[in-house]
Amino acid sequence: MAKRKLSPPTHELVVNQGDDFSFQLVIKDAQKEPVDITGFSYVCKVRENAESETVLAEAECTTPEPQHGLVEVSFTHEVTSQIDTDGSYYGELASYYYDVVQINASGKHERILQGPFLVSPGISYH
Repeated sequence: MAKRKLSPPTHELVVNQGDDFSFQLVIKDAQKEPVDITGFSYVCKVRENAESETVLAEAECTTPEPQHGLVEVSFTHEVTSQIDTDGSYYGELASYYYDVVQINASGKHERILQGPFLVSPGISYH
């Protein structure tokens, strides 16, 4: 019987339009110990939906402490200010989707995180 791959974790992100926004991940093994991710790279993109060809935002992904499995995913205010929102105030969130893909030292791609990417309209950033 073939093994079924488990779906990656889902986590909702709420971002304020025009803000710098970042989050960190710690990559761990099955025993919940940090994995050395030296030589790994990461990609995080936001799209309207999975079928959309247009990338609305792309984060800068860095590994400040690869020996401890630490990944930082950052969107600059220049990037978040370009994400379209239809709301007229902060509570009317625009809804998009993101994922984070890990590329190991051998070139294997694996989605490690995914979810809704909600954007609150900005006022002062204009």
